[in-house]
Amino acid sequence: MAWVILTLFFAWTNFTVVDVTWISLIIGVISYLIGDLWLLPRVNNTVATVADFGLAAIVIGWIAIQWFGMDVNTINVGLIFGSAVFIAVGEWILHVYYQRKVLKQPI
Repeated sequence: MAWVILTLFFAWTNFTVVDVTWISLIIGVISYLIGDLWLLPRVNNTVATVADFGLAAIVIGWIAIQWFGMDVNTINVGLIFGSAVFIAVGEWILHVYYQRKVLKQPI
């Protein structure tokens, strides 16, 4: 999911498909280990989703600026936060499924 969102948001930048794939993998692994396996069983969906938003914004922003030299301007910050919002919405939906089917927790 993150790959599709990042590909759409960063299509007109100098990011390649390989760059987007690496960013998506990094976000996916960290988000799953910290957010889904550790945080979600201990808190509610809202807290876990906000944490996923923050994680996505920080990871995307840091990689875009540090690794790829993306300028910090209004448009690029909007792309970073827009991507993080869409990823967080997807994570919220995934959390509902995960809580019901995997954790067997009432929502």
